[in-house]
Parts: sequence; C-alpha cells; structure tokens
Amino acid sequence: MVEIELIGDGGSQKVLALLDSGADYSLFDYDLAVAAGIDLSKSRDDRLTGIGGETLGKRLDKVDIKVQDIVNAVKIPACFIKNFTAGALIGQEGFFD
Repeated sequence: MVEIELIGDGGSQKVLALLDSGADYSLFDYDLAVAAGIDLSKSRDDRLTGIGGETLGKRLDKVDIKVQDIVNAVKIPACFIKNFTAGALIGQEGFFD
C-alpha cells in the first residue's frame, strides 16, 4: 500500500492505494472523484471484469496522481466505480509501463 493524492480541478484527495502489477487498469471509488473535484461528465462508460465479476465504471484517459515521496504528479488512465470497496488500486496502464 502506498499513499497517493488524486488531483482534480476542485482540489485533491489523499488515499491509501494498493499497487497491483497484475491489474490492467487503475481503479478508484467514484466518491473519491467527487471529493477531488474530478469532472466525470466527459468520461466514457467502461465494462470491467475481474475476480468479483463484471461491473461498470467511468473511464478517463488522464487523471493526475501524486505518489507519496515523489515530487511530480503523473498522469494515468483510470476508471471510477461506485461502491469500489478497495478504495484505490493502481494497475499497470500508465503507471508500471
């Protein structure tokens, strides 16, 4: 687990995130986007499949995150899911590659 800061137009939100090199995408709870002021109106619907089955998310191509103890923020693609119990998960795309 690592502390990250999810950065939006209306502020930011700090959260502990699981680093998962086996996950294709980075996933965040929908409420984190709202708290950080990230505008999801320009997102596209995305169907995600994982261990728990299939769910719908809102996908953005670029979201700014800042990882604990790293000076510069990075832009990664991310999906936002309602009631995502893990809170935040950092996957491969845009972060590990």
